[in-house]
Amino acid sequence: MKTIITKLFLILTIPLTFFACEIVDAIDDNVSECDATANQINPSEIRVFSNMGCYVSWKDGSNAENLTVKYQIYKKYCNGTTKGLYEVYLPEQLTNKSGWWNSWFQATYKYGNKKDKVIVKFTIAPGAYDWEYEYEYRWEDVDEKHELDYWGKVPSDIYITLPINADGS
Repeated sequence: MKTIITKLFLILTIPLTFFACEIVDAIDDNVSECDATANQINPSEIRVFSNMGCYVSWKDGSNAENLTVKYQIYKKYCNGTTKGLYEVYLPEQLTNKSGWWNSWFQATYKYGNKKDKVIVKFTIAPGAYDWEYEYEYRWEDVDEKHELDYWGKVPSDIYITLPINADGS
């Protein structure tokens, strides 16, 4: 009886051991990838995401007027951790006649390595349609080669086209 239990134990634990090794290897690869890019950016490099806004239009090209917008911004580190979530949702602040909406908010993030990213998310008509549009700003999107103003501000105009026409079709 002992030999049957021992064999059964070995048969069940050996495959699990190999699976566990694969998980550890994947985690180690991600950590080493983060470490490899950690010292490639000047530690004082910050980027300002100021007055991020969006122009919203319908599928037929007309401006999407009088829609509510929820805005979120946060940093996602190379290792997958997210921090620094800010949210702006003012139901009375609607898109104007041009379809423009502005967060009137400023967030500053420091890029620790080239794999970090800042996520900007707009939800159009939250609670009604919940159309979500997400944009990633990796280091190569905001490094010194790109047009930033004197304070290192990231360009803030995002254009969103909704999936339906203004008449609902």
